[in-house]
Amino acid sequence: LDTWANPNVGWSYKYRTLNQTEDPGPGGQAQAWDFSTLGSGTAQEVQALDPASVNEASAYPQATHVIDNGLNLSVYEMNQNGWTLHALGQALFFLDCSAPMTELEFPMEYNDQGFDLFSCSFDFQGNSFSRSGTVNFRVDGTGSLQLPGGQSFDRVLRVRTEENSLDQGNLGGFPIVNTNENITYRFFAENRPYPVLILTSLTSDLLPIDVQTVQYLDPDFAGQDQLPGMEGIRMVHAPNPHLDLSAWNGGALNVRLMDIQGRVLSEYSLQGQEGLWEIPSSGRSAGLYLVEVSGDMGRMRFRAMMNGE
Repeated sequence: LDTWANPNVGWSYKYRTLNQTEDPGPGGQAQAWDFSTLGSGTAQEVQALDPASVNEASAYPQATHVIDNGLNLSVYEMNQNGWTLHALGQALFFLDCSAPMTELEFPMEYNDQGFDLFSCSFDFQGNSFSRSGTVNFRVDGTGSLQLPGGQSFDRVLRVRTEENSLDQGNLGGFPIVNTNENITYRFFAENRPYPVLILTSLTSDLLPIDVQTVQYLDPDFAGQDQLPGMEGIRMVHAPNPHLDLSAWNGGALNVRLMDIQGRVLSEYSLQGQEGLWEIPSSGRSAGLYLVEVSGDMGRMRFRAMMNGE
């Protein structure tokens, strides 16, 4: 899991949403997750907005994206390090995080995990409340995924996130203490800049909240979400890494070779390149590198193993 999971500002994508409990299936490697029999649910469009265009995001200079799903506004910082949530606008209140919540760290592979503490505040019915808690996230599975409409994904990472929080404040002069648990499974297909399946379970011991939702990529949208001019780019890993541009439809490309920490080592410009292009490996030590390919229509990132000289 890497920065290819970050949507570009201005993109929109479509899900089908169901309000039901769904077993996420087993964790572990080489799983075959089958959700092809899910119901049609209701259509939901999600947009990645520029924070400068959203009034609620003006207080967060670090924000790079506002994710609007039609119900909630999530103010994120999405970059080469991962996803950090700074604020969340919901129907009942607006959650403002003085200590924001890290939801993903990059790069992540199977069994990688992370932990963060967060602290936020919100107003509920004119009363001030605080929310503090922990978030644990882990890549707990890899495998293939089947979704309705014949959608099939061969290279999938599943990320399990568990958020536990405590709300405290006063309501009508009475002290209120409330605990929340939010467990989310996100299924990421390689080079898709969003999860293709999301399973959410949100419960609260005091407030009237018990939400079980399933969101999967709308079959009518599938195939429209690839980056024009980028979807044909593939990585060939042996004997040394090459970019396979034989199915690509042209246009200028910028290629950056980076170490695994994301530090840029070399940069190349390609114009009118076709077929296989070998990533220069002369003088490079054997090991794992990152290769980022970008053009006018988007960006993709691959892991590449150099064999050394």
